[in-house]
Order: sequence, then C-alpha cells, then structure tokens
Amino acid sequence: MNQVGFFSSLFRWLSPRTREQSEPKTDVHSVKVFGIGLPKTGTTTLGMCFQQLGYKHCSYQPELTQDLMEGNLERLYQLADTHDSFEDHPWMWHYKELATCYPDAKFVLTTRESGERWMDSAIHHDQRQSTDVGDAGRLVFGHYLPGVTADNLHDTHSKRVLQFFSNRPDRLLEVCWERDPSWNRLCEFIGKPIPNIPFPHENRRPEENGIQVT
Repeated sequence: MNQVGFFSSLFRWLSPRTREQSEPKTDVHSVKVFGIGLPKTGTTTLGMCFQQLGYKHCSYQPELTQDLMEGNLERLYQLADTHDSFEDHPWMWHYKELATCYPDAKFVLTTRESGERWMDSAIHHDQRQSTDVGDAGRLVFGHYLPGVTADNLHDTHSKRVLQFFSNRPDRLLEVCWERDPSWNRLCEFIGKPIPNIPFPHENRRPEENGIQVT
C-alpha cells in the first residue's frame, strides 16, 4: 500500500475556511484532559472512558484542519473552553499550545506496543475504507511531522511528546491498552474513582485474540 492510501485512511479533508486569529482564553475553571496519541492507538477507547467517567467530551474534529494548518487556533480554543476531555485529531498535534493555555490540564498519550503494531492496525483500517480521500492525510501528517516516514510516525510522535513533558511528568500519562486494558492507571492519574462497569474495548478486530485498539 502506498503512503497516500495509508494516510487517507486516517483523516478526511473538508473545504477550506478562513477565520481571523484570536488570543487563547486562559480563564480555565476545570481540569481538562487531552488525549494526544495518534489515531489507531486506542483513542476511541480513551474517548469512551472519558464519557463514562462523566466528562463533557470532544473527539475527532476534521473541520478544524484548514484553520490549524494556517496557524489559526481560534476555533480549537473555543472548543477546548467548552469541553472537559478530548482525543484524536487535532488535539494530538497541539499539546504544546494546550499545555501552555491550560496550565492545570493533564495529557494522556495512548501508544501501541510498537511502531510495527501501529502500522499493521493502520493498514488494516485502510483496507476497510470504502472511499478514497486522496492525499489529505499525507498533507496533515507532513505538516505536523515533516520528513518522517509512515513507519516512524508512531515512535517519533511518542518520543516528542515524552520529551516535551519530561520536566513535568505529573501532567502526562502514557498508556498502552494492549498491555494494560484497565481503568486503574487512568483513574488514578485524573483523580477519578474506578467505575463499577467493564473497561471499554472499542473497535477490536474480531479475528484477533486479545485486545485490538483503535
């Protein structure tokens, strides 16, 4: 599979929009939690966790893509101001700005056991797509991770996130649902009691044994 096909499985490209830039709001009244792992690392599972824990949740927001690639974060901050938890695109790309804007916020980096496992999941996802959305995903990944080949995206992103939070480890939790599909570490990190409901395992492959994350 070529890289265009691979990247196209992860994002959809919407019509360009032009908006005026504005300063981020910093009058934060609650502790926010941002999921900043790449797609196919268990982001859907993380989103379900947030919702079951009672957060006002905001997930995948492709309509922000054009604004963000032009450096306009206005609508990103507007959504962040009105929600409590987040995961997937575009939150994973803007962890530095969000960490500055929301100094009490916490961040969850979902990962796979290896970059190879992540690639395998992404390719499998691509094969299930019914619509070819061209090279939109390649453009997005190329914008945020320029020069990084597809097989190194997972490890490069994870390394950069870990490096950024190396001096503030209390703000970052790294989780791999393949190794530990449970509520324990997440709830401890965000200060929530463990709910008396099963841990959500979203978008698992039925043909595989064990946990398949998305």
